Amino acid sequence: MGVSLTIFFTLILCFSPFIVDAQTQIEGIVYGPGKVPAEGVSILVSPVERKSTMIGYSITDVDGKYILTIDYEADSLVLSTRSLNFRDTILNVQNLSNTLTLELKAQVNEIREVSVRGYPILSNGDTLTYIVQSFARLRDHSIGDVIGNMPGFEVTPGGVVHFQGQPIQKYYIEGLDLLEKRYPIANKNLPHGSVASVEVLLNHNPLRILEDRIAPGSASINIKLKNEVALTGTLYGSLGVSPFLRNINLTPMLFNKSQQVVAALQSNNTGDDLNSQHQALEYSGGQLKDMGNAKRELLSIRPLPSPETDEKRYLDNNANLVTYNHLFKLDSKSQIRINSSYLHDITKVAGDVVTQYLTEGSGMIVRESARNKYFTSSLSNSIGYTLNEKNRYIENQFNLHQFWDSESGHILNPVQFIQNAETPHYSLANNLDLLFTIKDNIFQFTSRIDLNNSPQSLVFSPGVFPGLLSGGEPYSSSRQSFSEQNLLTDHSLQFYHGRKPWLFECEPGVKFENQQIETFMERNGVKLTTDTLQNSVSWNYMELYFKYRIRYERQSIRASFDLQFNHQLYNYTGADDKSARTVRKTFPAPSFRLLYIFNSELNGSLSARYFPTFGSPTELLTGYVIRDHLLMIRQSGIIPTNIGVILNAGMEYKNAVAGLFGSLEWTASRVSQNVILKRTIDENGLVSSTGIEQDNISLSNTFNAKLSRYFPRIKATSEINGIMATVSRDVLVNEHLARIQTRMLLLNPGISFNGWKFADVGYRYHLELIKQNNPATNTLIIQQKHFADLFLSPSTRHLLGITGEFYLNNGSTGQFQDVFFANVSYRYKPGNGKLRYRLELNNIFNQKDIVRYQHTDISLMRSTFYLRPRQILATISVGL
Repeated sequence: MGVSLTIFFTLILCFSPFIVDAQTQIEGIVYGPGKVPAEGVSILVSPVERKSTMIGYSITDVDGKYILTIDYEADSLVLSTRSLNFRDTILNVQNLSNTLTLELKAQVNEIREVSVRGYPILSNGDTLTYIVQSFARLRDHSIGDVIGNMPGFEVTPGGVVHFQGQPIQKYYIEGLDLLEKRYPIANKNLPHGSVASVEVLLNHNPLRILEDRIAPGSASINIKLKNEVALTGTLYGSLGVSPFLRNINLTPMLFNKSQQVVAALQSNNTGDDLNSQHQALEYSGGQLKDMGNAKRELLSIRPLPSPETDEKRYLDNNANLVTYNHLFKLDSKSQIRINSSYLHDITKVAGDVVTQYLTEGSGMIVRESARNKYFTSSLSNSIGYTLNEKNRYIENQFNLHQFWDSESGHILNPVQFIQNAETPHYSLANNLDLLFTIKDNIFQFTSRIDLNNSPQSLVFSPGVFPGLLSGGEPYSSSRQSFSEQNLLTDHSLQFYHGRKPWLFECEPGVKFENQQIETFMERNGVKLTTDTLQNSVSWNYMELYFKYRIRYERQSIRASFDLQFNHQLYNYTGADDKSARTVRKTFPAPSFRLLYIFNSELNGSLSARYFPTFGSPTELLTGYVIRDHLLMIRQSGIIPTNIGVILNAGMEYKNAVAGLFGSLEWTASRVSQNVILKRTIDENGLVSSTGIEQDNISLSNTFNAKLSRYFPRIKATSEINGIMATVSRDVLVNEHLARIQTRMLLLNPGISFNGWKFADVGYRYHLELIKQNNPATNTLIIQQKHFADLFLSPSTRHLLGITGEFYLNNGSTGQFQDVFFANVSYRYKPGNGKLRYRLELNNIFNQKDIVRYQHTDISLMRSTFYLRPRQILATISVGL
């Protein structure tokens, strides 16, 4: 561990130069004929001696306004304008901060391909502009592929875009938010050849009424299309063998000034997961925070842990997706958005799991083989209206989500179990935001309403837990039913007062939740009426809250102090209660955040938060609920109380001209709880869990570092990400109370090079060390991954690609596995036409399985996951 830490910090220090430059700011308005503001005009700044090199870049907004921030030492600069509708203008300006108004003459320019040499990343005030052609590799297709190459960015396998370690706030295309949190469908299917640049909006508030008052918490991005693009998208079809394979993707996209459309018809059985293009990335999960759209997973068959490799290597799917997204601009300030999507998928999963319990008095090992099948059928619909003005904001969104899902599985343990789950879910939600001004004050009314229904069931054959359910005698089948219905509402009125540097916010509000939960078990089709085997909970919850926030914002400092008072009223009854119980809780929840901006490249932050949280109705279930064939849980009947404190400190560095981005972050938390799970493991590996009232504490410390740099002369990007974490908590197993400590080190360096016109080269490495200490034993997991790829293009018509992955997994049992994957592909583009042909050979060495080691707080698991066989795929695509 000491050697790893030394290497880690050495690499961080080697990448840590800080550069400070003086800045010039030029702003103004661009008018067309008749003093009409000119929207969408590109403003370029270049050195006098090198007019083909861009050092500043801006695009005028709907009011014709622009702001340029230039880091360049010279007495004068060249400023030029580019637009299809106006005559190009070039003039010399002094390198001094000033206001410059431009009047352009009308002229229709021909569209032609322009090659601009210059900085790949441009800084203009609070906007960074990444020139897409500078980061596109030979093998890249979508804009998401290219964004993943840009320094400062990270794109997760699920499609979430991060900038400087934080998820982006908005994903705009030409300034419009068509997809909201469904943006992976555009990120994965918008060809990068249709995109001119990606803008990072560092201090962008989506609500114009709050633009000059409240700084956003995270960055947004805006996709700027090439001027000639109106119709684009992805269109291809693939056929293959081993077994019969298909992959069809028809995703046309239309973008113009009055409307945007993204539609899709996709179907594949090649391991391409379509769920990220169907479900929103953020949804409620039954919680009030983001109200409304996720499925409640109350019951499910026992899953196999997924391997940490590309899902296309193991996902045995049969997926079909139909989606339609349409945004209408009613005028420059209002719009209507429609999003509708339907997904049908059948996924098969197969593998083996060895579970070793790591507790005092139990050295038990359980071996299982599983064959699971998941049937997904879900419909997601939303329609919304937005009015976004300087003195008024209205947004209302109505959501309807339906799931008709089911699961089935076969487990050999050593007796064969058959398990089947029916997991439907229905959700109806409406979200309203209304902001308006009275004199110099802003009022915000927010309303959230969410209605959910989840009637779910889980069936086992033969029956499980015979010791508890049938007096120790085997029986043919058991059934667990779990029904949940709830209505959640949240209404508040927020008040903003003041001007920078001081801003005061006051928000009184009320939350209400009504929830009905019914659970029961059946043995051989007969309902069991024992109180400990069923639950009937009626829950009414009301919370009155008052939030008060003080903000102080200067050019170099931003501070906020939040004080929230909550008064909660719980009224509930359970199966063993003759009368309702009433519980009242009143508590504060203060927080503090400080951001200090040292200069345009470097800033530091410090925050602290105290947060009491309380349990949900499912934690009042005093009767047992079967979660899977090895796990049965009952709760304490006490509303759990968690008191948490989080401290966070960080530094962030970004130098767009140097292409250098970095961040350091430390987070520590302490959570005290009044309920702990008491788990009992019997001689067959069956686990029964009961919540009991007992104080316990969880502690965590995490250090996170990210660094990436782009070298424009050789078109190379290097990066290194690292995480060190320590977590400790109490566990109670077989009457033994133990303190478990887990330490983790993750290290991810990588480099990609595309400086040659005929070749791309890339390499990444992943190291994962996880050590767990408990009184029974100590365990260490080491997992390493190497990724390398080479793409060769002897001419524009031909592209040959070779990719390789090497995995080395080692657990404390002394067993290890090394696996090597290789793929090869060939792409041919005849002439200047729109057709392209591609041939792929995947899993050349026909690897059969891959191993993953992982800890729980009471066990070490070794999962062997079966992979897709060697396959050949031929694709024909058409450029739109």
